[in-house]
Amino acid sequence: MAATFILDGASSSFNGDVANLMFKERLWRKLEVGTCLVKLFPNRKKERRTFRIKMETRQLIWFRTLAHVNKTEGCIDLQEIKEVRSGKRSKDFERFTDETTSATCCFVVLYGSEFNLNTLSCIAPNTEECADWVKGLTFLTEDTISSPYPLQVERWLRKEFYEIERLSGKSLVQFKDVKSTFQPRANVKITTAKLKELFQEVSKSTELGFDEFAQLYHSMIFVKEIVALDLGRYFPDQQTVSLHRMQDFLVMEQNDLVGQDCNAVIELMTQFLTDPVRQNKEPYFTVMEFEDFLFSRENGIWDPGNNTVMQSMDEPLCKYWIASSHNTYLTGDQLKSESSCEAYARALRMGCRCIELDCWDGPKELPIITHAFTMTSKIKFLDVIKTIREHAFATSEFPVILSIEDHCSLPQQRNMAKYFQDVFGDMLCVAPVDKDEKQLPSPNKLKGKIIVKHKKLPDNEQQQTAISGTDSEDGFPAEQDLRFSSKRGILYLEDRLAREWTPHYFVLNSHKLFYTGETGENSCEEEGAGGDEVSEQEEAATNGQAPHLNAPWFHCSKEGYSREYVENLLSKMSDGAFLVRYSTTFKGDYTLSFVRQGKANHCHIKSRQERGREKYYLVDQVAFSSLTELINYYRDHPLRSNEFQLKLVEAIPAIQTHENKDWFHTNLSKEEAEDMLRRVPRDGAFLIRGRVSDSNLFAISFRVERRILHCRIKRDGNNYIIGDGDVTATFESLNELVQYYQTHPLYKSVKLNKKFPVSRELVDRHIFDEQEDIYDGAGIYTDPNCFQAPSISVKALYDYTAHRPDELSFPKNAIIFNVDTKQDKDWWRGDYGGKKQQWFPCNHVVQIDSSQKEEETPLGIMQQGAIDVRGAEIVSTSKVNNLYVFKLRLLVGAEREIGCSDTDELTDWIQKIREASQLPDNLETHQSERSYKIAKELSDLIVYCRAVTFAPDKFPRDFREMSSLSESKAEKYLTGQKASAFVSINRMQLTRIYPKGTRVESSNYDPMLAWNCGSQFVALNYQTPDRSMQINAARFLVNGCCGYVLQPECMRSELYNPSCKVALASSNPVTVSLRIIAARHLPKTGRSISCPSVEVEVIGAEYDSSSYGGSNKYKTSKDRNEAAGFNPLWNETCEFDVVNPELAFLRFVVQDEDVFGEPSFIGQATYPMPSLRSGYRSVPLKNSYSEELELASLLVHLDVSRANEDQQIYQTLQQLQEESQNLCQRIEEARLEGDMAKVEEMRLKQSELEDLKRSKREERRRYRQRKLSRQEKPKFLQKKKLSSVSLRSN
Repeated sequence: MAATFILDGASSSFNGDVANLMFKERLWRKLEVGTCLVKLFPNRKKERRTFRIKMETRQLIWFRTLAHVNKTEGCIDLQEIKEVRSGKRSKDFERFTDETTSATCCFVVLYGSEFNLNTLSCIAPNTEECADWVKGLTFLTEDTISSPYPLQVERWLRKEFYEIERLSGKSLVQFKDVKSTFQPRANVKITTAKLKELFQEVSKSTELGFDEFAQLYHSMIFVKEIVALDLGRYFPDQQTVSLHRMQDFLVMEQNDLVGQDCNAVIELMTQFLTDPVRQNKEPYFTVMEFEDFLFSRENGIWDPGNNTVMQSMDEPLCKYWIASSHNTYLTGDQLKSESSCEAYARALRMGCRCIELDCWDGPKELPIITHAFTMTSKIKFLDVIKTIREHAFATSEFPVILSIEDHCSLPQQRNMAKYFQDVFGDMLCVAPVDKDEKQLPSPNKLKGKIIVKHKKLPDNEQQQTAISGTDSEDGFPAEQDLRFSSKRGILYLEDRLAREWTPHYFVLNSHKLFYTGETGENSCEEEGAGGDEVSEQEEAATNGQAPHLNAPWFHCSKEGYSREYVENLLSKMSDGAFLVRYSTTFKGDYTLSFVRQGKANHCHIKSRQERGREKYYLVDQVAFSSLTELINYYRDHPLRSNEFQLKLVEAIPAIQTHENKDWFHTNLSKEEAEDMLRRVPRDGAFLIRGRVSDSNLFAISFRVERRILHCRIKRDGNNYIIGDGDVTATFESLNELVQYYQTHPLYKSVKLNKKFPVSRELVDRHIFDEQEDIYDGAGIYTDPNCFQAPSISVKALYDYTAHRPDELSFPKNAIIFNVDTKQDKDWWRGDYGGKKQQWFPCNHVVQIDSSQKEEETPLGIMQQGAIDVRGAEIVSTSKVNNLYVFKLRLLVGAEREIGCSDTDELTDWIQKIREASQLPDNLETHQSERSYKIAKELSDLIVYCRAVTFAPDKFPRDFREMSSLSESKAEKYLTGQKASAFVSINRMQLTRIYPKGTRVESSNYDPMLAWNCGSQFVALNYQTPDRSMQINAARFLVNGCCGYVLQPECMRSELYNPSCKVALASSNPVTVSLRIIAARHLPKTGRSISCPSVEVEVIGAEYDSSSYGGSNKYKTSKDRNEAAGFNPLWNETCEFDVVNPELAFLRFVVQDEDVFGEPSFIGQATYPMPSLRSGYRSVPLKNSYSEELELASLLVHLDVSRANEDQQIYQTLQQLQEESQNLCQRIEEARLEGDMAKVEEMRLKQSELEDLKRSKREERRRYRQRKLSRQEKPKFLQKKKLSSVSLRSN
């Protein structure tokens, strides 16, 4: 009976699976056919669109619901969908207030590859249709992401094939389409002759269908050298890899026990077979299929066993690293970005388990969350905790900690407590898990619980002292930040060069007025991250620019092009070709010119006012809101007359010329260009100069970081190529080049400044400053890598008044930046008060450290300047244009004019500045003396994370207490002698470290030191795509991305010291041997074809990290295959000794170079070292937000072995490494002292040490090869048939 029961159960389960599969297929077929839905747009309008799934490419597409119209208006790749939610839960629905629409008919798709997601908000005709879309999209997204590699490649190829079809208007692909469209899109670099050869191999005709196109792709991407390098023995016939040889490969090369299971290997191989005939008991790979397998996710370097919770979750909370977010509500910087509930949802779904709520008093006794005293928007506290309830356990079932930064009054705190209880209910942790517990509970015991971190009312005097401090983020931090200011807001400064007043964000503290660079006036409350995509037309309209001005068919000349010019332009075009121009007959109107029967026709586009808006029309019955809408309509519907019907087909682009542009100079020398640019002190100011002697040569000259750079431009036929050597970018005109680099960085983060194209007229407006040294003459075309701005800052001990034009004047306590101390021992040069690199006496100043500098730069890197208002007076007020301007006379005699937007602001600013100029006492002192009041109702909810001041001298404390430290304060405890004490504290209770207040741009600190010292909550800005967040994403990849990672055993030893490798109780050092072989599908970073290289580094304990002076870093040369990013080849080897692999990460960064030789990020992959698989492995690449790049991957060979199995060589290498690190420190010291002879001497010694290390590593490699050759092969392999045994013996 038991056997029958099991059989029946299995049958029931099988039938259930079949029924579920059939349900999904029916649902998918329905979505493939399509449905008419209502789409909501950001501008509060709604329109009907037909939505359907394109199954062969796995895309959601939509188009206008009109007869005979099937033009795709938008599409979303299903692999980019992060969530499909039912109901009216998006900003689009908040804007669109329609009470009649039921929430059960609405759904939202959130998609994208960044932190801030895009939204698609739709209304279905009924509840059932809505449910089908939500379920169907969810199922399809999961299926798309988990699809095998060959299927993903096929879908990518179909997208490329259909895009070529769309651009060419033909159903088949021709050679020119591959050359001009596919190659640039796929980042392919291949000669025309080679491409023709491959094209002819797959097709005898001149056109390719999809199957032939796929064959061509596989021929192009296959690099025989990859498998021929070391793996030729697995296909001795140079053609196929048999089943048994595949088993050999998996066991011998990959150390993968799957190779012992014949059926599992057959199942694996079947996924990659292009020929279904070979899907039998003895499948085999072609060499191309084998190479595809090597690059696939199925052969990834990441051990998939880590995709589930595999660590013990029964240890106390203090034994885990816990994923933590800082300023969770922000979508960008801390100055003017949007606060959003969606940021909480995104962080929680990314696995974050500790999120921050910055709470302030709101209207009607309802708390709000915001970054106060800035331009960031506000969100309701209640909306936030509802979002948290919905998403808290969507990704992980383990507890969520709410870190409350509380600035609310007692009544609003009571409301907070009530909302916590009402919204979270039983999820809220309000009582200890165990009555008599003596340590923190485990994550398992707190599953599904939400813990509030906040101060708790004291039970005794000792606790009262603990919570009254002000050095944690639970109250006002002790360090300087924006909250310690008396007034903040937008004021205006005159840019005399641009002849306009520009807005800046100002902050007034007790004695200084700080301001940022030019900024936008409006906060992002109206629109921000998480909104739907905005079309170019909508964006142009939003910016006050007519959308047709950027359209390719619009010929912009206010005087209007003559009819003869237009007819000459149209004479060579086919029927349906068209353009739009200003009318020469009807001034202020437009003319549509088009070709019919080989002749030019002209049609007056009329306009009229309707409800205060301009309408455009050809016939009275059909009017449009813009020229773009009119043209789009007549592309889909014919122009009608008694004589003809004709659709507009091909837009004729305007012929653009650069000769009449302000930035173009026909014959200008390099010296003259520099002289002109010196007079325009703005980053991004630029000009382009030609040569009379050679009409094909040009150069662009532009300002950046107080320097002038030049870059050559060469005309090749009809193209303009910028850059030299391997890295170039190609444009059809100089106009296109300038337009491109006005929206994309040309050098580092600097774009061409639209306001400052340098002309003679512009130069005449500005007085030349002879003291401004902005070009050092190092070569005709300067190497940007040699530029290094000074980073020393000093503080004035006394007032100083300049005696010469090239000297600085400054008051006592002024901060002088970018100080150069090397040119003269008594006189230094620096920046102050808007003057750059001018002289001052060094005996009047003292050098300041980084913490002092932070006090003087509360706006971080966004700060442009500061005005010392002590002793200042307001001398006059006036009205300039629409601004109310006051003149501020400073103590040093200088005057500054500052504008306000209205009289109320003018009065308030003047009053606050007068108070600051007369009161010497710091506002911070008064604020830090405030006593923190805590509502009992809120205090009663605090159980485990009781916020207290960090006091290491009072350790041990109550295990339920938790301290928050700013990055600045934590630095004192993360290195040196205090690090061991900090580790001991973290073994018993919880600590949280957060970024310092001056990181206004939301940048992050390096989390490694904090993790290595045992801090559980290392809070980072999740919205910022930097190296720190990429390492954070890698840290929490393990253990099923649940947000909790058990700290390694070595950290629990009493002997553990994070900076001392000798103190490791159980040291298991390893040697990582890595061969970087090749890559596939690297994306383009700009206009040019990539020329990539790979940088690999070890990140871990101080003694293992390249960041702290170690040598565990390697960079390949450029792609030696010269195949660009499509399939580059390197085949370079490197080796790292890692003392503590349990703390280490292996990080890959793929970079390109821009036209100046600067690195340009392509992709990265960062992994915890214990979670890697050895052998020939694929490394899937991710973008800066740690989202996977489609198909992009590296191929590497990884071998991890015990470092000390050859003890003598290992010890010698360690000694050499320590000598090298010490030498690096001495070189830096000598360089700072200016002893360049000593620097050169020690560099020669360092080179000798590197040669010794290479020699010893080679000796170790040969030793291991000999040892490996003597090892016995696995017995199960010896039982196979003779051909396999013969292969191994060879």
